[in-house]
This record gives sequence, C-alpha cells and structure tokens, in this order.
Amino acid sequence: DDDDDDDDDDGDGDGTTDEGEGCSGKDKRVGYFLNLDPAAKSVPFGASIDIRDTVDYKEVMKQHNLGPNGAIMTSLNLFATKFDQVIHILEK
Repeated sequence: DDDDDDDDDDGDGDGTTDEGEGCSGKDKRVGYFLNLDPAAKSVPFGASIDIRDTVDYKEVMKQHNLGPNGAIMTSLNLFATKFDQVIHILEK
C-alpha cells in the first residue's frame, strides 16, 4: 500500500517548499495577481489588475441583452481588446 500521497513541493513530507527552490539567485521577476472574473463579488487576494475596475458585467448584460454567462464572456472579450494597456501598466 502506497500511503505517500503528499503533494508537497520539496519531497521531504512536511508539506512545505524549500525557500528559493527552483529559482536562481539572479531571477528578478515580479509576480502579479490578476482577477479576470468580472462577476466576482470579492477575491481572496489583492489583485494588481482587476477586470471589475474596467468592465461592469451587469451593465454589459443590460446593454447587450445577455444572460450572465454571455455577459461574462463579452466582458472578457472587451477586456481583451484593452490588454495592451494591461501589459503597459505591468511594465512600469
């Protein structure tokens, strides 16, 4: 019977990841959190970019006579047309 089903990252069974594992000392990348759910009431993290700041999916639903799923998809498409602006913000 194989009871070793732990999904930890460093393989020592304690459920943790060794700090810096897999990263070289010269890796200077910065991470960002993006919320791409226009219908989210809240997100459990501080989003660097939040689609809800630029697209109101309920307004999209009204303007285009769409249901919730159609409004979400249309909101994502509208946001995608401005993604060059998102990249510009992240590059600052």
